[in-house]
Amino acid sequence: MANRIYRGQDMTIRAVTAKVAAALKPGSLVKYNGVQFEAHDDASKKMFVLGNLDSVGQDVETAYAVNDSGIGYDAKPSDQFQARMAAGTYAYGDPLESDNAGGLNAAGGMIVAYFEGKTGPVAAGALADVSIAAFYTPALV
Repeated sequence: MANRIYRGQDMTIRAVTAKVAAALKPGSLVKYNGVQFEAHDDASKKMFVLGNLDSVGQDVETAYAVNDSGIGYDAKPSDQFQARMAAGTYAYGDPLESDNAGGLNAAGGMIVAYFEGKTGPVAAGALADVSIAAFYTPALV
């Protein structure tokens, strides 16, 4: 497993530093309310990916304490991250949606990312490689 959340090459990625409202782990999807990060629970809100503060020795499995300062990456289409997943079996390229609790699961609504990890089962809360999508809702057939 990689030791960083942001997996892309662009070192100019926009990030926001703010307090973390709950004990969230790096790789969680969060929203920013102008004051603090909260678990991303609303597909209509801008999505950030909570990073780890590797410059001070925080690894990707150490949760932030409530009111710690955290870093949230401004997730843009095609950016690559490690993100927290809901339990399930995923295949490379599977569309993903926010599980409304800070993670990703198999899409049934608004697609926000694509699975880029190894095909197979993923445990709840595990990190997996994903690529951010241009958010959209698939047409109903």
